[in-house]
Amino acid sequence: MGPPVPDVDPENEEFVLFIRAKTGAGASNGAWLPLSVMKGGSSANVLVRTMRSEWGRVLYARTLVSNIASGLYKERDSVVRSVRKGMPGLENVPAKDFEFAFKIRDKAAPKDWQKADRLTVFPPEEALADSPVDRFRRFFSTESLFGAVFGAQ
Repeated sequence: MGPPVPDVDPENEEFVLFIRAKTGAGASNGAWLPLSVMKGGSSANVLVRTMRSEWGRVLYARTLVSNIASGLYKERDSVVRSVRKGMPGLENVPAKDFEFAFKIRDKAAPKDWQKADRLTVFPPEEALADSPVDRFRRFFSTESLFGAVFGAQ
């Protein structure tokens, strides 16, 4: 039968969050499990609309992923606790051994919200700590430029 189909929000973009264990009994099949549907606001709507073009994807995909992942990582402990309660075999999996992903819900196929297709896997939490300024500085650092010009060895 499957979980119930959440109503579609006609005004806002919706994101489906997924989780899977990388280790332990729950990791044997590597299946992604749907966690919930999260509704975005006006900022998310603008980002998703802009990302429908190649130019928009290049500019804003990292921003969208970073924003959603940061919010989820803030609640990681409570999310992992609730998943462990509902899934036998995951009780002893360390919180850091869970992996998260999301997809933008296809409003034309609302029943497919739980299908683990077209997922974007979140980078590790420590990778999100970089600000755009940090990435800019690293890109133009002496080591980066030297490696690009003379070939990293």
